[in-house]
Amino acid sequence: MEKFMIENDTLTGYENEQHSLDEVIVPDGVKRIGADAFCGYKIRHLILPDSLNDAHVHAFGGKSTVAGTITYQGVTFKPNYGVDQFIPYTTVNMIARKNYDYVVNLYDAMKKYEIILQIYMNDGDEMTEKYIKRSLKKVFVRFMMLYRMNVDRRGREEQMQYYFGLIETLVKSGKFISKRNIKTYIEAANEQKCPEILDMLLDYKCNTLKITD
Repeated sequence: MEKFMIENDTLTGYENEQHSLDEVIVPDGVKRIGADAFCGYKIRHLILPDSLNDAHVHAFGGKSTVAGTITYQGVTFKPNYGVDQFIPYTTVNMIARKNYDYVVNLYDAMKKYEIILQIYMNDGDEMTEKYIKRSLKKVFVRFMMLYRMNVDRRGREEQMQYYFGLIETLVKSGKFISKRNIKTYIEAANEQKCPEILDMLLDYKCNTLKITD
């Protein structure tokens, strides 16, 4: 039997007879997750309510409170636990507030871009679209580099397809790759030696943008 301790719309603690759990669903109406609310539990998938609008910096981090994935407002992400325990906290606040300007280190930059693209895929809001357009070349090339890296590694087909799917979203959304900039991305795909992505871009150029030269 599980029990949620909630005070003034803040989840302050959690109790369960089991300490390794496949899924925990935080009740609707909770607006904040307090520090160490899930301390001592291993949670494979944590589902947060849409009512949530804030999380304590230590709400999800720490060796004993690892969640494999977190779903919030239609976006499912996998935090980089062990590298930076603040990733879940910053990600939740990114989704809740559409604030994408927090500082990340080099390793976590790709996680930031992945989440922003997932937010766009989920609700397609104008603010997120503008952010992706501003950072498009950097985002596109980094996704492509990670795709190429996983092509060369045995047993990484799932990761390879994941990054291919992100690139496909950028291309086929029709919002980011245009007649004005497609040459840049075709050249980048050639430089990174990504024939599958090159074929995608050439097909988009010919059949969607109707460029035949």
